[in-house]
Amino acid sequence: MLGILDRLVLAAANLGAGLAHPWLALSFAWRRRRWPCFATPSGLSELVQWRKVFDRNPLFPVLSDKLRLKTWVHERAPEARVAEIVWSGTRAADLPDRFLVPGYVIKANHGTSANYFPHRETLPRAGLESRLEGWLRSRYDAELQWAYGRIPPRLMVERLIGDGRPLWEMTFRCADGVAATAFVVLGQKTQHERKAYFTGSGDRLPDEVGLPPAQCLPPDYRTGPEFGRARALAEKLSRGFDFVRVDLILDGDDIYVCEMTFYPSSGFGDEDRTFTAERIERAWLGAIARSWFLSSPQPWPLSLYAAAFRRWAAARLQSRVRAIPMSAERTEP
Repeated sequence: MLGILDRLVLAAANLGAGLAHPWLALSFAWRRRRWPCFATPSGLSELVQWRKVFDRNPLFPVLSDKLRLKTWVHERAPEARVAEIVWSGTRAADLPDRFLVPGYVIKANHGTSANYFPHRETLPRAGLESRLEGWLRSRYDAELQWAYGRIPPRLMVERLIGDGRPLWEMTFRCADGVAATAFVVLGQKTQHERKAYFTGSGDRLPDEVGLPPAQCLPPDYRTGPEFGRARALAEKLSRGFDFVRVDLILDGDDIYVCEMTFYPSSGFGDEDRTFTAERIERAWLGAIARSWFLSSPQPWPLSLYAAAFRRWAAARLQSRVRAIPMSAERTEP
């Protein structure tokens, strides 16, 4: 039970955060049909907004950078693979023509949905350069996604994993070394995409609400040993972070690290439709003491809020544990 002083501090923090970030508050209200409480986040969507407002972990810009992430992954998990970088630069005009053929993918290092696959699409050189320069000019720190605004924009060319054939992709939502949920998909972002959601232990969750059965993995699909290996890698990479999404691609026995995302879907994803939101929230709250905001000294009056928030988060976690009983057992798939 929170004391009166904690309640006053949290109320003041909610008011101050809303006044400091009115556009984020209005965006949340429009999307979620209720006014946000940034300082006392209720649910996964608000937890992401809390991170945007309060958490300035200096590693977020490093790991959100698709180029710098590769170096960090090699240091943290030398056994992991990353796609080979064959070129990078800051001007579209400098991009060599030899990379504009199937077998490569062109990306921007500082944003999302900035990918060009020559085996899927063919643009004239002038049109491609216009698109790439647009990526370089764009900033992807909209809605206070702070880390993306700290990345120096660059273009990069990767050697395509799997030579364009359909591959398995696995995405894990992790909290300090423990996977809360998993997303498994074959042929992602193609017309043959088939997907399913799982607990961190590999148990199948109900299919996404409203998703046609033809877009789901077969009901009898079961995860195999590759799931356990991918999960172990995601958990290793997530240690020390209160929450992160780790995206992996499987090519035979090789597991490639693609991205680590700290603001998935800007906090406005469809986790409620995929039956994963409550599991992720509970895992995140259980590890939130590892967040930069709570593990680093904060100046007054943020220190006052941090202490009250720590007690609030513990109480919120206990309420979620009672409301969402889940086994702590881990079984290998």
